Amino acid sequence: GEKTLCHFLLTVIYLSSIITAVSPMDEENIYQETKSNETLMDVNNATEDEIRKRLCQFGVHYTIESIMDVLKHPDNRKEETVYVLLVKYEETRQKAPVFLPEPRNRHPIISIDGFFTHGRTKIAKMVATALFGRRILMPTRHVARLRTYFADPAIKKHYYSLSKYMGAHLAMSYSRSAPVVLERYWHDQAAYVMAKSFEGLIPENSSLYEFPKDLLVPDIMFFVNGALNQNIHNETTAEKYAHNDLANKIATVYRRMRNP
Repeated sequence: GEKTLCHFLLTVIYLSSIITAVSPMDEENIYQETKSNETLMDVNNATEDEIRKRLCQFGVHYTIESIMDVLKHPDNRKEETVYVLLVKYEETRQKAPVFLPEPRNRHPIISIDGFFTHGRTKIAKMVATALFGRRILMPTRHVARLRTYFADPAIKKHYYSLSKYMGAHLAMSYSRSAPVVLERYWHDQAAYVMAKSFEGLIPENSSLYEFPKDLLVPDIMFFVNGALNQNIHNETTAEKYAHNDLANKIATVYRRMRNP
């Protein structure tokens, strides 16, 4: 109990000090693979249900059932890679504990998300190492190789979504023996899609900013709004970041997330 609490408090202090050393830099984001030729939806002229449906099409789901409805559709399930993915997910789910103990009876679970891959990954690795914990990068290693084998690129969006639930099941198991750092969790994909796939921002009071109710909620969450860069005072890089509309839009979306 006391050891776990101490780990948790040290994590907050450690992350806070690291993130002050973050500076902007453009980097590739994994979800850029999920490009679409469809016209961007104007959120100001769409209902919340219409926006939710579009989010689902781009791989942002709010329940595991929603993901399974897509992957188990006859047109998708016949693909061998989807079949393997579903088998791997079920294996991971069955090995996980039925419930997550109270924080005082386990180690902390931390999520670290962010648009800038290098900064996010470096911080996640540093925190996991400092806490003698385990880092879970999504998609998890159990299914990471499947990423290149999908016949239909559109299915890959939902593969990323399912990987969040796989990571959650692993975290439930690992947190009994060590702190867990989740990298590229639900907010990472959701914030990117919300910023990239719509004209304008989803209204601030929308329930679409709420975390899935059936997905493991980390004890603490961080969004890395920049990348670790040796040239911290590089004005050219900073200016480039300041005018990166997508990065700024993602940061705004992330600030609107709630519950948690």
